[in-house]
Amino acid sequence: MDWSWLEDAERVEEHLYAAGLRLHDKWICSTLLRDEASYSCVLCNLRWPQELLWPGRMKLRTSKEEADALAGGLSLQGQVVARYMLCSGRVRLPVNTLILKISDELDPVIDFLPPSLCPACSATVQRKPHKEDQAINSILVRSSSADLSNVPMRIALDVAQNVFYGNDHEHMIVDEEMLQLGYGHMALRLTVPSTASVYSALRLGLPGCSIDYLPSTPARLTVTVYPASVHLPHANSPSLNPSEVAQWLSSVGNCHVASYTSGCSAHAVVAELASVGCWHRALALNGELWQRTVMIVSATENFESHACTLSSRPSTRRIMLYWLRALSGLGVVAKRLVLAFLGDPPVMVPSDIGSLEDAMRVSRNVIIVGGHYTLPQGLKIRSPVNLIGDGQVFLHLGSPVQIRSEFGAELRNLTFLGEQTGESDNRSAVIAVQCSYLVAIGRGYRCYSDITPVGGRRAFACCSWGRPSITLTNCTIRGGHHGVDLRGGCGVRPRMGKSRRPILAFPATQYLEDGLDLGAWLERNRNQHQEVDMPSIEFSGKRAYVPGWKQHVMTFAQLIDCEISNSVTEAINAWRGARLEMTRCWIHNCGQGLTVSHFETPSDLEQFKEFQLAPHISIRECLFEAIEGNDWSSAISLGRFMTSGFTRSQESELTKGFMPGSKGKSAGQYFLEAELLRNTLRCCNAGVICSRTNLLARSNQVEHVKFGAFQIFNGKTIMEENQIKQCAIALTARSGLSAAISWAAKLELRSNLLQMCEVGLRLSSARAQLEVNLSQDSLIGLGDGIVIQGSTSNVEMEGCRIADCKRMGIHAFKESNVTLRQCQILRNGRGVVIASGSRADISRSSFEGNTGWAVRFEGHPDDDLSLGSTSSIVGNSFGCPEKGNAGRKRVRVDTRSEMVRCLANSSPGEGLVEPEVKLQKTSHCAVLADEMAQLSLQTEML
Repeated sequence: MDWSWLEDAERVEEHLYAAGLRLHDKWICSTLLRDEASYSCVLCNLRWPQELLWPGRMKLRTSKEEADALAGGLSLQGQVVARYMLCSGRVRLPVNTLILKISDELDPVIDFLPPSLCPACSATVQRKPHKEDQAINSILVRSSSADLSNVPMRIALDVAQNVFYGNDHEHMIVDEEMLQLGYGHMALRLTVPSTASVYSALRLGLPGCSIDYLPSTPARLTVTVYPASVHLPHANSPSLNPSEVAQWLSSVGNCHVASYTSGCSAHAVVAELASVGCWHRALALNGELWQRTVMIVSATENFESHACTLSSRPSTRRIMLYWLRALSGLGVVAKRLVLAFLGDPPVMVPSDIGSLEDAMRVSRNVIIVGGHYTLPQGLKIRSPVNLIGDGQVFLHLGSPVQIRSEFGAELRNLTFLGEQTGESDNRSAVIAVQCSYLVAIGRGYRCYSDITPVGGRRAFACCSWGRPSITLTNCTIRGGHHGVDLRGGCGVRPRMGKSRRPILAFPATQYLEDGLDLGAWLERNRNQHQEVDMPSIEFSGKRAYVPGWKQHVMTFAQLIDCEISNSVTEAINAWRGARLEMTRCWIHNCGQGLTVSHFETPSDLEQFKEFQLAPHISIRECLFEAIEGNDWSSAISLGRFMTSGFTRSQESELTKGFMPGSKGKSAGQYFLEAELLRNTLRCCNAGVICSRTNLLARSNQVEHVKFGAFQIFNGKTIMEENQIKQCAIALTARSGLSAAISWAAKLELRSNLLQMCEVGLRLSSARAQLEVNLSQDSLIGLGDGIVIQGSTSNVEMEGCRIADCKRMGIHAFKESNVTLRQCQILRNGRGVVIASGSRADISRSSFEGNTGWAVRFEGHPDDDLSLGSTSSIVGNSFGCPEKGNAGRKRVRVDTRSEMVRCLANSSPGEGLVEPEVKLQKTSHCAVLADEMAQLSLQTEML
C-alpha cells in the first residue's frame, strides 16, 4: 500500500476528507471555519448545523473535465446530482448530492454535501453491542463516499484519536480485512483488542455512523433489512418488496442471497446469506440510502424485539373511559380524529396503577386522584413526567422530592407537606431540583504529541437543544428545612488551579470512556423536543485535539401560582448557577424568603451563549410577607456567599476568590442578573439584599419592613416606579473597600416613591466608586431624606422632590459629592446640609417652607481650597416665609466664601438672595485667645 501521501500535509487532509471520516482534523476545520449554514437530515428531515451532519459538507479537488461532467449531471431542480458519479477515481457521489460550489480554477475544487444524517439519526442507525453478547471485539468501518483502500485505517485512526493504546502500547487494531462492496464501494472489518476499544471506536468522531459494531458470527447467517424511519415517531415507513431488497443486497453489497422472506412486519425483509463474507458485506450496508430511504441492516432478533415493542398498545385506562363517554355523541370518524389528536391517555393513580413510581415508569402523563398520600421515602423523578393533581391532592413526605430530569418535568395542582421541624440534623428540602436539562461540552487538548496529548483539556464547542424547565404550577409547599432547593451545574468557588481528578497515565482513554455519546444524546433530545427546530452549536475557534464530549448539568425552574410557607430557613434556595422564574407566587411565614448564592462559571465556558443567559432570577407579581423568623430574615437575598453548613471561616475563604488582587483570582463569571417586577413585600425584617448583583426592580411595593427595604452592596441597580412605605430605611447602598474594584456600586433611580420611612436613602462608600443617579423621584414624610458619606460617593439628582422630612432633606458629609438640578426641597426640618470637605452643585432648584436653613455649608474657616473644587448655588428660587421661621432661613455658609459660589439665587418679592456667612474663629485667633486668657489669669493671681 502506498503511504507516500502521508508526507504531504495537504494530501493527508485531502485523503481524510475523501474518506468521509469525521476525525478530529475535520473538527478542527469546522471549529475554525465557523460556518453558520444548516441543512436537512436525509432521515428525519430536520435542519441541523452543518458541523453536526454526517458525512456533512466536503471538498474535493478534481480535474476540469470531471468538473464539467459533474455540472452536466445535475438535475433540473438545481444543484443536485441526478445519478451516481465517480470523481477523481475514488470518490463516489450518490444520488441527491447537493453541489454547493465549483471553483473556477485550473484544478477546480468541488464543494458538495452528500445525503447526510444528523447525529440523532446516526445514533438510531448505528449498530451497538447488546448485554448478552460474549465476544465484543469487532467493528465495521464504512465510508459513504470513498474507496478506503486509499486511506490506511491503522494510520488514519492513530492520527485521529490515540485512545486504543493499552499499557503495553499495542496497536489498537489487531486484524483488518477489506470488504469489496458493489459499485467500487469498500468497507473495512477491524478487530480491536478489547471491549473498551469497541465502545471508543463507536464514539470516534461525530456522530460516528461510519463505524458499526460487528456481532459474532451466528449459526444461521440471516440479516433483517428495514427502513430506519420505523424508529422515528410520526414517520411514514414504506413497505418493502422482498425481491427488490434481495436485488439491492446483491448489487450494492456484492452479496449472494440464499433465500429471503417477509419479516414480522410489512416494513421488514429477512434474508439469508450464502457465506460469512456475504453476511459481513450485508451488515456493512447499514445506513445506506436506497430509494431515498435510509436502510438498517441488523440481526433478526434486534428488529423482532423492537417490532414487538412498537406493536404493544397501552392497556385500557380510566381516563380513556371518560374520553369515550364525553365523545359518545360523535360519529366513528370524528371519534377517531379526536382520539388521534389526544394521543395516549394518561395514567390515573390509584385507579389504573396503585404506585406513583410505577405510574411514572409507564406513562409520561400521570393524574393523581384527590386525597392524602404518604411517601416516607419521598419521590424520585428522573424522567420528563407531568404530575397533575385532580382535586385536592396532599403528599405527606418523609424525604424530599428529588427531581433530576434531562428534559424537564411539570408538577401541577399538588400540595407537598414536609416535616415542620427546626432540628439541626434535618436539613432536607421539600423539593430538591438538581437538573432540568443538559448541554454537551466538547473538550480537547491544545497540543498533541506522538504518544499522548499535551496539557490540559479545554472547551472548544458547546451544543444545546432547548432549555426545558422544572415547572411547578398551582402547587403548595409547606414545611421542610427549605421549601425548594435549586442546584445548578456551576461551582461555588474557583478551584485555584486544582484538577478535578488525578492525571492518569493515558488521560485520553479514560476521558473518552467516561464521556458523553453525543449522537445518542441528540437522539433523545430529538424525540423529546418536537417544538425546537434544531440544536445549536458554538465553537471557540481554537484547535482541539483528541476531542471528546462531556455533559454539563443545567437547572432552570419555573414557579407559577405557587404558595410556599412554614420553611425553617429559606423558602427557595438557588445556588451553583440555577436559573429561576417566579410568577404570582405567595411566600410567607418562613425563616427566609428567596436566597440566591454566587456561582463560578469556568473561564473556558463563559464564552458560549448558553452560559451568558440573563437574567438568572426573574420574580414577577409575587407576594412576600411575614418573613421575620430571625433578625437577618429577608424576603429576597441575592448574591450570598455562604450556603447552609458553611462556617464563618469558610465564608471568608469563599469570598477571597472573588476579591481582586487576591491570590485566588476568579477566572469566570460570578455576577448575578436579577429582575423584580410588580412584586409586593410587606411585614419582613428586611426586604431585598443584593451583593454584587445586577438588579432591575420595577413597579414593586415594599411596606412595613423592620430594617432596610433595599440593601445594595456593589453591582449595578436600576429602580423604576417602586413604592417604599413605612420602612426603617428605604434604600441602603454601599461600595467596597478596593479603589481598583471593577464592580463598584452604580444605582439609577427613576420615578420612585419613598414615603414615611426613618431614612430614605443611606449612601456610603469606602474606596470603590459609588454612583447614584436620581430622576423624578419623590421622598416624602421621611425622618432623613438622603444621607451621603464617603469621598467616592457621587450623587446626581434631577427633577426630584424631597418634602416633609422631619430632620434633613439631604445631608452630605465625609467628602461626598452632590449635584441637584431642578429639584424641589419643601417643608423639611433642614433642607440641604453639606458638611466640611464635601461638595455640592445646586442649580435651578426650589426651596420652600424649610424650618431650618434651606442650604447650609458647614465647614472650618481654615479649610484648604487645594483639597477639592468649590461648591456652587446657582439660579435657585427660595419661597416666601410662612408661619414662624419656616422658609425664612435661606443660605448659610460657615466657611470661607471662596469655597462656595452663590449666583443668581432669588426669592419672589425680595430679589436676589445673598448667603449669610458666619465665620468661626481661625485656629491662629483661637491660640492667641487662649494665651491671652492664661496671661490675664496669671495677672489676677499676682
